[in-house]
Amino acid sequence: MEYKNPLHGVLQQLSEEQISRRSLIQRAGMFAFAATTITTLLAACETDDDDEEVAAEEPDDDEEVVDEPDPDDDEPDDEDPDIEDTDDTDDEPVEVMDGGEVTVLWRTPVTLNPLFSHTGIEQQVHRSLYGAIMKVNDQLESEPDLAESFDVNPDATQYTFHLYDNIMFTDGEQLTSDDVRFTFERALTPETGSVWRGRLTNIVGAEDYEGDGDLEGIVTPDDATVEINLENPEAGFLNNLAAFAGFCIVPKHIWEDIAPADMQEHSMSMEPTVGAGPFRLVQYQTDQFLEMEPNPDYYRDPPRLDRIFMRILEPSVGVAQLETGELDIMQLPYTEIERTEEMDHVSVVSIPSPALNFMSINIGRNERFQDKRIRQAMWYALDREGTMNAATLGNGTIQHTPIFGPEWMGEPEGLNPYDYDPDLARELLEEAGWDFDEPMEAMYRTSDTEDRVTIITICQQQWTEVGMQTEVTLLERSEAGDRATEGDYDIWQVGGGMNGAEPSISAVYFTSWNVPPHGANWGHYFNDRVDELYQMGQATSDLDERREIYSEIAHIWNDELPWIINHSPNTVYGISNRVQGFIPSSYVDNILWNAEDWYVED
Repeated sequence: MEYKNPLHGVLQQLSEEQISRRSLIQRAGMFAFAATTITTLLAACETDDDDEEVAAEEPDDDEEVVDEPDPDDDEPDDEDPDIEDTDDTDDEPVEVMDGGEVTVLWRTPVTLNPLFSHTGIEQQVHRSLYGAIMKVNDQLESEPDLAESFDVNPDATQYTFHLYDNIMFTDGEQLTSDDVRFTFERALTPETGSVWRGRLTNIVGAEDYEGDGDLEGIVTPDDATVEINLENPEAGFLNNLAAFAGFCIVPKHIWEDIAPADMQEHSMSMEPTVGAGPFRLVQYQTDQFLEMEPNPDYYRDPPRLDRIFMRILEPSVGVAQLETGELDIMQLPYTEIERTEEMDHVSVVSIPSPALNFMSINIGRNERFQDKRIRQAMWYALDREGTMNAATLGNGTIQHTPIFGPEWMGEPEGLNPYDYDPDLARELLEEAGWDFDEPMEAMYRTSDTEDRVTIITICQQQWTEVGMQTEVTLLERSEAGDRATEGDYDIWQVGGGMNGAEPSISAVYFTSWNVPPHGANWGHYFNDRVDELYQMGQATSDLDERREIYSEIAHIWNDELPWIINHSPNTVYGISNRVQGFIPSSYVDNILWNAEDWYVED
């Protein structure tokens, strides 16, 4: 098998005992990955398959892995004949040091308040500044962050989080269970308008909670313990709490005197000076950069870098700065992969993504799109395979539903692929009574990547060819988001998400309790059976039952088509070889998931 990321191939060989652990460490140097990566891989390979403890704990931070071969071992391992015996005694020693700066390509944020963000590009910064109960790692698994460990009862109705007892906010105040309770309660208060409300309404008492008094379903017996009780079993609660970068905790003593309705527009939502994450904000210069430095009171080992700059640049400018060394990490446009591969000081990594390139259709607020034959026609009108190849140069996977992956789920069988058939598209439009004289609007954003611009351009052309006059409108991210929230749109190109990580995550887009501003069901798609199935899928931990439930959702979705889906795009990174400890995530907007472990070699 050919691996676009060579490290994956080495890991596969390791798991099949084709190479030794020493050989893995030797090979790691070829990929410019740090010892922390190898530690993760070795730990994964040594996991006892019979060990299914419910409680999860952080790995031992004191464990050290040497990333150099034994100097007394003159011969390579027998089982790895491909490693040549080389003499590196004349090589200059590499200077490994703490400190230094790393610069990452970013996009203009709409908010720096974690209760209001729809996008992972912002949420990864929120986690870095505030800290989250749980976060998502590079393998799209939820793992503790501010929590040291957690317990889950057998029927998945009670989740107990044990916080580290030495977590300090950047102003010297201690973070306790009271801050966690406050954050959950503010997220659930309707007047707050938090995007998290729809994901949390299964907490006991949440549905009727108006922001007065303590929420019944949250119990805080001491400063370091938070017990979350749910109305119904929810097997995917940890995954939903961790996505897309984690449910971040805001300081109660900073926000408690600010009315819930005023939080989103408050100045602190763009100037978060107090948090408990690994970094703290130095400054945010609008449309230029965000600067972070280590939090000196961080409860774990302090970050090794002096600074991280999230630089707001056009991708073409970013590639130029990656070449000159002014930029260290960026998601690469597909058209720049070949150019970047020629840079001696940069590594290129391509990883399959759990995200989707999709367009939301305004079903609930726009009568033109309520007949599913119209939406089916829109799919048949598109050459999705050709569009994907034009947009990604083949770096993607066609999807027929947002219900796909992880491995236990796979993709349901028997779905309609809606193969390109413009004649059938015209026939369906005529049957449904489409007004061919009235144009429809497809809006996209100034922050959309080059491949998404290609997609919407092709869609405009192909819809117009079947008689659906299509006008495209370019908007700033905030304006597009406002219009989508208000239901003032026809078609909205969005993209992203982590659907492939856990099927229940897609509930935020397609359930009745997740309409804006409390979720991301922008199209106001309502189906009672889909609502029921998502609740059933959350209520069981039996994987066979969950697969059957989510497969039914997929088939309903594939018939009713609330979105236009093209494909899952590969995530392609360009990474300066001076940056060590960076572990690429398949979810591109989770670049900073382990930024506290990064360091530089100069």
